[in-house]
Amino acid sequence: MIKISSPKTFFVFISILFTFCSPSFSYDFAGGTGEPNDPYQIETAEQLLQINSDPNLLDKCFILNNDIDLDPNVTGIPPFTQAPIASFDGCFDGNDNIISSLIIDTNGLSTDFLGLFGMLGEDCTVQNLGIVDINITGFESSTVGGLCGFADGYVINCFSTGSITVEGYALFIGGLCGSNRNSGTIINCFSTGPVSCGDYSWAVGGFCGFADGSVINCFSTGSVTVGVEATYIGGLCGLASGDVQDCYSTGSVTCGDNSAAIGGLCGQNHRIGFLWNCYSTGPVTAGSNSEAVGGLCGSDALGIYSDCYFLDTTGPDNGLGTPLTNNKMKQQASFVNWDFIDIWAICEGTNYPRLQWQILPADFLCPDGVDFLDYTHFSDYWLNVDCPDSNDCEGADFDLSGCVDANDLKTFTDFWLEE
Repeated sequence: MIKISSPKTFFVFISILFTFCSPSFSYDFAGGTGEPNDPYQIETAEQLLQINSDPNLLDKCFILNNDIDLDPNVTGIPPFTQAPIASFDGCFDGNDNIISSLIIDTNGLSTDFLGLFGMLGEDCTVQNLGIVDINITGFESSTVGGLCGFADGYVINCFSTGSITVEGYALFIGGLCGSNRNSGTIINCFSTGPVSCGDYSWAVGGFCGFADGSVINCFSTGSVTVGVEATYIGGLCGLASGDVQDCYSTGSVTCGDNSAAIGGLCGQNHRIGFLWNCYSTGPVTAGSNSEAVGGLCGSDALGIYSDCYFLDTTGPDNGLGTPLTNNKMKQQASFVNWDFIDIWAICEGTNYPRLQWQILPADFLCPDGVDFLDYTHFSDYWLNVDCPDSNDCEGADFDLSGCVDANDLKTFTDFWLEE
């Protein structure tokens, strides 16, 4: 039996006891320490979900070493009822990998902040990550997106595919992020899945529901469908009050009766929001007794526009943005002051402008997909053993080995017939 002879001895004893008995946390990651120069390495679904298991992990750094499939039939983990990672303020590098088949179903409960990440803090960076075939079903939910519900940090080189459905009233719903606030910045990202919400919904977009921060070099192609008495609904953003620069949307926008502020790109450009070098081509349809409907933006509240356009057959010309015919939309000269060297690309007479970063490496001749014309270009350099560093045989030397060989052919075929 230990004998405590004095109060001082007692406190020394207690200190020693806690030193040896306090719990120590160990994490089952594939490597790393969680520091920016040595992130925790993630290779399994269990390791990914471990991030949310301890508050001490939510401001650490992580990197994916491979794709992760969250299909319940693969993992044995039931569908989620809330965001798998609730509130994250660290750094997450997808390393050009994807997280697929995430299912979130609130089972009729009004649960908010849904997505892979519920909230991204202002010190957070998520980059180089694809969210594929997501399926989110909420009920009267707010702040919902495929990647994140709420973003206040940096989201770079990310994308989402799949569907988002909110039954009943919805607020701040987007294909990639529900709400991009304050200092939030989204760069070089896209979303393609359909977004649908119930009656009386507010601020819904194919890409972002509410863009209060910056959205730069991004696009969306998914349809947006909302019930009656909807407000601030757009193909890219429902409500924009920040900086939306060099972006486009192509998905349809459909709202029920008595809706307001409906547009192909944004529902409303609000509170000195700045839209510049943007366009939309998706059809805009609003039910009876709806107001403030436009091909580019439905309404304006002290917003600023610079060189923005919309396909003239998609929606009314309400003076917000410049309508262009289908032929004009496929001509570089129509897009005044746009940068077609570093930011945009166009195949004259064939397609609408695309962002440079989305052009496939094997799409050599014109940004319209990888086809026989591109194969002809590639074959012109076949077995060339003197590819200069300045142009890598006009792109045919994919691996920069100095010659165009079988390795480059394998890379080319990986892109065959993609657009």
